[in-house]
Amino acid sequence: MTAGDQKIVKGLPGNNVCCDCGAHGPQWASVSFGNLFCLECSGVHRSLGVHISFVRSVAMDSWQPAQLAAMFAGGNKAMNDYLAARGVNANDPIAKKYNSEPAALYKLVLKARANGEQEPTELPPNMRPQQSRSMSGGGGGGGGGGGGGGGERQAEERRANHCEEGAPSALLPVRLSCMSFAQFAVQCKPSEACPSRRSFYL
Repeated sequence: MTAGDQKIVKGLPGNNVCCDCGAHGPQWASVSFGNLFCLECSGVHRSLGVHISFVRSVAMDSWQPAQLAAMFAGGNKAMNDYLAARGVNANDPIAKKYNSEPAALYKLVLKARANGEQEPTELPPNMRPQQSRSMSGGGGGGGGGGGGGGGERQAEERRANHCEEGAPSALLPVRLSCMSFAQFAVQCKPSEACPSRRSFYL
């Protein structure tokens, strides 16, 4: 991000402190939510997976125009105010805060703002967070491919086909794509993101 872009982003309301813990001088960002946070909180964001929060360094990473547009349309105060109005506290644990249904909707709202489009007012059923779907009774009785689980089935198919991301482990302290290639293979541990032990290449 250029110095000029950084000045714009850091000048947005609330962006002088971490969106999640209040630490001063945040240097990391979530393109998904258009907000800034500190180094420590950035590690928690990364652990959520890029499908929830796509993390970039404000100063060190290169930024695409669409990513900058999201940052310009967002801001820490704007996001926290939006979530607070829907029952999500700014000081909630990061995993709870960003896995919430209001947070998932805010990502769509932010994208619409950045693109100058009409803002959505509710989530499509297949985009509701995992915890919200399970709480709403979607797993009650049906074996086989009952209704309401399309998003979950698609996620399972993606995992089965190419094991999207390996889980952090002693061997791999950061999440890595199973489709990256190099000279040797290791195995990712079973986890929610990667339910079966699969080999992938570093």
